[in-house]
Amino acid sequence: MLDTIVRTSTSLAKTRDGATTVFDHDSSSRGALDYANATDELVARLQSASEDASSEEAPAAAAPNDLSAEAAPEVSEMLNS
Repeated sequence: MLDTIVRTSTSLAKTRDGATTVFDHDSSSRGALDYANATDELVARLQSASEDASSEEAPAAAAPNDLSAEAAPEVSEMLNS
């Protein structure tokens, strides 16, 4: 379970009817921001779990195109720009 709550909103209902995403319909809506925050939380949890697993195993070589967590912008930051 995530700690982030995705509230109901008109923009979420409209995207279901129009077969679009909430980010295409209204990226600044409450529903879009809630989903962006949920995505950020999920990514943070996955990165934490990956780091925990890595610390228990021998270090593996990083892939050449591997982006560090510090270099990747958060979804909520991308929507606000």
